[in-house]
Amino acid sequence: MGISLIFLSLTYFIQPPFFHHLVMLLLATYIIGYQTGFGPVTWLLLSEIFPLKERARTASICTLTNFCANWVVLFGFDFVRVWCGDSLQYAIYAVLALLGVVFVYLKVPETKGLTLEDITKRFSAM
Repeated sequence: MGISLIFLSLTYFIQPPFFHHLVMLLLATYIIGYQTGFGPVTWLLLSEIFPLKERARTASICTLTNFCANWVVLFGFDFVRVWCGDSLQYAIYAVLALLGVVFVYLKVPETKGLTLEDITKRFSAM
């Protein structure tokens, strides 16, 4: 995902003869990488992080927050592009993707093989 964004930034900077085809390929690669890798992390965490009795309400708040953040990115896209250009914009997104991966690696505990009750106990202790 981040690698696609880095190459997308470089593609906009260099603008090779096959520019449009490469941009489409890199955007498709980014979408595939996001949907199979980092994208589901949000929804997985929502299903595990909150206690059962609070899960519906907190998941609703988190979903609303996620959609609001998506709205900000969507409507801010053109402003950022005009402000800094296409190449730098995708470089910024690549840095943000890298920071997201670092955050998940450092702060999100592994829950593989744990029951929901064990996960709730672990998160309650944090």
